[in-house]
Amino acid sequence: MKMVAMLLDITVSSAVDAVCRGAAVSDGIGRTLQVRQVKRDGSRWPEFGPGSSRAYRRHPDLRTAVDQAGARAHANGEVLIVLDQTEIRDWRTPL
Repeated sequence: MKMVAMLLDITVSSAVDAVCRGAAVSDGIGRTLQVRQVKRDGSRWPEFGPGSSRAYRRHPDLRTAVDQAGARAHANGEVLIVLDQTEIRDWRTPL
């Protein structure tokens, strides 16, 4: 259920952002999304930029990871997804 909610939120937020900027909403909006991820690794929370398999930064706790990665994602117009094993813990859209 979280996956459906996250995907719907991301799609709608991206469309609303395009409308607010005066841009046309394309049919292929999902192809333009950039995703920044934070994935739990033991007691640390590494952050991965879009398309990267190497950690940008390793955070000591979840709150720090979400705050710092969220700020970077927002500044770059990216979606932030936080994972703990296979569970979606949080997500943030650029709006």
